[in-house]
Amino acid sequence: MLGALVALAVFAACAYFMIAEFSRGLAKLGVDRFGGKNSSETAKDYFKKLLRAAERKMIIYDDGNHMEDSLYADVEVIAAVREKLVAFPEFSVQCFFNDDEELPFRDELAGHARVEIRTGTGNASRDTHCKIIDDGRMGYLSTHDHGDPERDYEVIDCMLVPDKHLGRVARKELGEHIDNFNQKFSAAAA
Repeated sequence: MLGALVALAVFAACAYFMIAEFSRGLAKLGVDRFGGKNSSETAKDYFKKLLRAAERKMIIYDDGNHMEDSLYADVEVIAAVREKLVAFPEFSVQCFFNDDEELPFRDELAGHARVEIRTGTGNASRDTHCKIIDDGRMGYLSTHDHGDPERDYEVIDCMLVPDKHLGRVARKELGEHIDNFNQKFSAAAA
């Protein structure tokens, strides 16, 4: 009798483990990854897509330097951020720019109560910049040298991941970039 109870307990534990692993595997199927060569238009388009999809928060890590046709000088991008802030009172934006340069984005939005922009002292090394919404629900990554117009991008879309798995999946997919942003943002002067 005791042997049968032990066997039943082992079977139940194995079944639970297999169902949990299957569920986690299905959650990863909700992640869509794609990318290519970046351009100013691509960066603007994905910025606006992320902004539309965001519910609570957007974090931005970038160089924030003057570049031709930059999204940070685009009146449509700036207007879209303003509109999002008006339409969604719980929405906020946190930015860390490597460079402390004047940009229309900074000039127009820095005074808003739910927009916090911090800057560093410049960065000349190759780095992965990001725009991430809602703690990893979706992210746009761009890897390039400082000021380099030739950039690669990757979109990591976790929009179809069930909420109960999102924290774990987003952590695996975008956690490194969120941590990098948080470290730079926390270390920078407000």
